[in-house]
Amino acid sequence: MPTDKQIRVAELLHEIGMHREAEQALRTDLRARWRRTRRRLRLRWAGRARARRRHPR
Repeated sequence: MPTDKQIRVAELLHEIGMHREAEQALRTDLRARWRRTRRRLRLRWAGRARARRRHPR
């Protein structure tokens, strides 16, 4: 189980488009739960973040 702090860090990383880093920040033993959380985050941020999310690869 990740701590509240780990979750907050992962949410921040996720919000700025660093999805791989967010996953690593939570890479404990809870893949399924994080996957559900990620789906919620994607919904919550869909409108707000899409405009900014043109990050070059």
